[in-house]
This record gives sequence, structure tokens and C-alpha cells, in this order.
Amino acid sequence: MRTAILALKRGRRDVARRLGEILAERIEGTISSDAILVGVPTARTRRRERGFDQGPILASIAARRLEMASVTALRARSDWSQHTGSREERLSVVGRFAGVYCRELGGREVILVDDVATTGATLIDSANALRAHGARVSLALVIAYTPRRSRSDGSVDSPLPRG
Repeated sequence: MRTAILALKRGRRDVARRLGEILAERIEGTISSDAILVGVPTARTRRRERGFDQGPILASIAARRLEMASVTALRARSDWSQHTGSREERLSVVGRFAGVYCRELGGREVILVDDVATTGATLIDSANALRAHGARVSLALVIAYTPRRSRSDGSVDSPLPRG
């Protein structure tokens, strides 16, 4: 999976297509078909380097396969890339996303889609931007997550906050 994620981040659209299909296969029958998939956008510089925005592409591919709606409803407000940021820097960034074209999301169930979860901060920030427009964000789907080793015994813990 690591090789596929790295290929995706290097701009391989064919990999994006396959990962979107795998995501759809894994969740088929487990989520409401009335939900709307919303991809989490990346920083402008990364999008220009890759030639596409992987979160919205993955959401679109999965939605097409599942016969669900997918909309571009988020915009990255800044060009800050968390690729080089420390865990503390990533967790402290708030308000990085703005909701756009969100009228149709009011009161609707929304499922976020992203390629990788590291700290969970991007997913939380994205969900908050959509909730500000009345969306009910119920779930976040990712292709992979980066486990953190925070326990004293060195065991793996989830990147997402508990509770």
C-alpha cells in the first residue's frame, strides 16, 4: 500500500483510479447511498505538482462506482503543506479549509474522503468547515493512516483523536 500511496502523491492517475475503486469495494453496502462523498483538497502547490487533487479524485471515483453523489465542497485556504510540518504544527493548524458550493449539503450526510490520515487534523478541520454550512459529517474514509507510536510500550495507536 505504501508504494501505491507514494505513486499517487507523485501524480499517477492510474493509481488514483485503482485506489478509488478499492475504496468503493471496501465500503460498498456499509454506508448510506444518500450520503455525499466530499474529497479533502490538498495545497495548491501540491495540486500543481501532481496535476490533480487526490482527495476529490478518490471521492469521485468511489462515488461513481457506488452510484452516489460526490461534490467538490472544500477549498484549501492556504498553501501550507503539512508534508514538512511536525506533529504539533499539523495539529495546531485550524481554519485551513473553506466550504464552497455547500448549499446542497445543508442537513445532508457527508462522508469525507482523503488518501492518508496522519494526525487527523486535516479531517477534523475539513469536517468543521462543512459543518459550518450545515452538513452532517458522519464519517471519514482514508486509504491509509500513519500510525503513531505514543504508548510507552511502543505499540501503535490510532492517528485520530478518541471520543
